[in-house]
Amino acid sequence: MRGKVRGCALAVMALSASGCASANFFNTTTSWDDAPPTVARVFVVARMKSNELDATLYGAFESTLRKEFTRCGIKSEVMHTDDNTVENLNTASARFQPDSVLVIKDTGGGTVTVNLSNFSQRNELDFELTLLNAAKNTSYWHTYSKFDFRTKALYADNIISGQRLARAIVTRLRDDKVIKQCQMTEEDAKAERDEAAKRAKENSGFNVND
Repeated sequence: MRGKVRGCALAVMALSASGCASANFFNTTTSWDDAPPTVARVFVVARMKSNELDATLYGAFESTLRKEFTRCGIKSEVMHTDDNTVENLNTASARFQPDSVLVIKDTGGGTVTVNLSNFSQRNELDFELTLLNAAKNTSYWHTYSKFDFRTKALYADNIISGQRLARAIVTRLRDDKVIKQCQMTEEDAKAERDEAAKRAKENSGFNVND
């Protein structure tokens, strides 16, 4: 149990140290001896809120992240550093007793104007994600992500953007073989195909009239 509390404390220290949406991951590293640890209970510590990633987007992200972990047979607890003290986070971690701690922290980015004539904009937000073994206080999955969601006339469907970011994170964990118990439904498969098609279109050039 003491190891689990230290795992959350390590996560908190790591945080203090530093419409159409897609999340691209890069520089992903994994580290385990024989097989990845079994993730059954994950405690998520987030530091993500900003002017661009507002309360509506974050709320959709958090609720969807919980649902996605549940779909994978994983119990989760999600807490944000803006809403809790370090003591609260450590107390919640000790009560929840996770086997893993997922740290998500913003590392920069902001709003980029695409077209001045119609105020078309996109938001490019950067995040660092680390998955820790709560008992050993060691990291075994680490990645950086660029979250890109575009707006027109200063508007974005933040609920959909938040949902897509959450699904992208869980999908990446699954693709990296960190979590393996997820069951892909036809709806999930269609959502991934649609996302891939959107990314292909975005990579071919942004059309503000889309």
